[in-house]
Amino acid sequence: MNFKNREDDRDRKGRRDGESEVRVLVHESHAGAVIGRGGSRIKELREKTGAQLKVFSRTAPQSSERLVLLNGEVDKIVECIAIIIDVLKEIPIKGPIRPYDPMYYDPDVIGDYGGYVPDRNFVNRVAPRREYGFGGGG
Repeated sequence: MNFKNREDDRDRKGRRDGESEVRVLVHESHAGAVIGRGGSRIKELREKTGAQLKVFSRTAPQSSERLVLLNGEVDKIVECIAIIIDVLKEIPIKGPIRPYDPMYYDPDVIGDYGGYVPDRNFVNRVAPRREYGFGGGG
């Protein structure tokens, strides 16, 4: 038999067996409703569902969306998302709507907006930004 202690049950991202991770994008004007005054809604969601969640402070690149990271058992995550949807569907979006386009993925700021960490095979396929125009001139 092979017994593991609790630390050994965690994967490299800190999740235990049976736990999952879900990332949900919400409009930046809705982020405050997910967080609540002084973090009260996040605390309530954690206590009510048992899911862990974090709302990243920065919008995803070139978008008006912020990432909500949820961790826990699948049924707890689903319950938490259902509550978030019920809250947000009653609140109108304020401001421009610019959905996140993965083409603008930026590995340099993933910690700020919650993007996925690239693996060793990652190749940034976004064309490099050019500082100068095109043309032949001479």
